[in-house]
Amino acid sequence: YVVMHKHKKFSQCVTCFLFKQLMAKCTNLEDRKEIRAHRKLHFDTVFAERVIYHLGRNYAKENPELAMSMILDGQTKWRTQSPTLTRQLGSGFSPDFEAFGQQLYGCLVHALPGDTAHKGGFFGYMVDDSVKGGGNVTCEIIYETLKKMQEHREVWPPLLDIRLDNTTKDNKNKCVFGFCAWLILTGAFETVRIRYLSVGHTHEDIDQFFSRVSVWLRC
Repeated sequence: YVVMHKHKKFSQCVTCFLFKQLMAKCTNLEDRKEIRAHRKLHFDTVFAERVIYHLGRNYAKENPELAMSMILDGQTKWRTQSPTLTRQLGSGFSPDFEAFGQQLYGCLVHALPGDTAHKGGFFGYMVDDSVKGGGNVTCEIIYETLKKMQEHREVWPPLLDIRLDNTTKDNKNKCVFGFCAWLILTGAFETVRIRYLSVGHTHEDIDQFFSRVSVWLRC
């Protein structure tokens, strides 16, 4: 049987949605061919971004003394609110009911399995609604993770490679850029490189950890 999810887990790519709408309305074969060509260019760009991320991740794994690679993301908020529910609340619930809002943020530091001298791993941070989100949360997660890495790494690399979602509210702002500049100014790193994933194409290795957390919460 086919399972139709009422709520999408991830943001939809506006460009992909536009191509889908154009293909649904277009009847001219030449125009459809042109739409497919432009859509392929979009897919090629997204694929190239993933290749760059995977190459940087593998480089950091194989050369931990030269680079540290990490990716940050936040799990869908309604999956970690209390009480834990299997789906979002609808209009049928009492207006007086309000779940305790909290969101799980994660930072995945890449490392080769068995590399005891340069350990990595997944680090989770639970943030409740009383904490104002934005760049401050992103900076705090990076800072706390780097402090943990000081205990697990024998050699500190000169390059920090960070992968973030393409959102101005949390990641693409002066707060995050200023913090990265501070890391260089204080001598923590020689270079801090930030790369962003395209909206609607952000599903990566860290989301697998969030998936396992969701399964555990439903048990």
